Amino acid sequence: MPYTHCRTQDADVYLLDDPLSAVDVHVGGHIFSALVRGALSHAAVLLVTNAVHLLPRADRVLVLDAGNVVLQVRGRGVWTSMRRKGTYHQFSSELQFAAQCTPPDV
Repeated sequence: MPYTHCRTQDADVYLLDDPLSAVDVHVGGHIFSALVRGALSHAAVLLVTNAVHLLPRADRVLVLDAGNVVLQVRGRGVWTSMRRKGTYHQFSSELQFAAQCTPPDV
């Protein structure tokens, strides 16, 4: 679904299947802020993404492995919870990159 189409709809729930994969990390962060946390903030948004640097900015994070939920946590506690659950090592290189990309307001 194009981003402009999302902004002109008035739905209660939006399902976004990896819309950030085609853009770089900075553009993806802008789209996340402007669309998911901005224009669609009135609705529930299910965002499927591999952009782990955005996890702390989410309200809730689900980590799936082979179709099973292995971690469910509020966004700001995601790093600590991943360490406790033992899922941190699976994402270690992505998380190191995420620490560099996370805006200071997170």
